[in-house]
Amino acid sequence: MEILNKDQAWRDFAQNVKPGIWESLTYAERNAIQQAEKDFRNERTDIRGKPVNLGMDRVKRILEQYAPERYEIQIRFECRVK
Repeated sequence: MEILNKDQAWRDFAQNVKPGIWESLTYAERNAIQQAEKDFRNERTDIRGKPVNLGMDRVKRILEQYAPERYEIQIRFECRVK
């Protein structure tokens, strides 16, 4: 089992999963994935001109929706007090 960070997981999805499911997706699903891809590449901005980021929650939602058999997602928060 390989451990991927958010960006690596998105790249893996885009390269390995998306091509196999693209034809079966609805227009809205394709649009959501394309928007996420643009956000991953920092190609979209909000109304104030700041880049829209592809966040962890959206990556998680897309991976779980379209490839639950491929990914096991664990989000962990760790805080160490010195």
